[in-house]
Amino acid sequence: MSRVDDLITAGFQQVSRKYRLLARTPANKTPLEALAEVEPAYAKHILAQANDRAARHYMAVHARGEDKVELSYGEFVEYLKKTGRAPVL
Repeated sequence: MSRVDDLITAGFQQVSRKYRLLARTPANKTPLEALAEVEPAYAKHILAQANDRAARHYMAVHARGEDKVELSYGEFVEYLKKTGRAPVL
């Protein structure tokens, strides 16, 4: 095996084409765990974004029964106003 094969097997990934750099996260840590050690606020922000995206996808695609309701036009406008969103035109 070549050095490149060894690096790929060891989990290295491209981080710069211009500078031909590869990197990896520390052994036995997820990328989020590694990031949380050096930039805890940014890791928290990323986790919040991921949770928000997962929730929105679940609610839009998979929510059923009592977990999903359809509002009348007036109720929807009221909901938008009370949650600080732009009203329907």
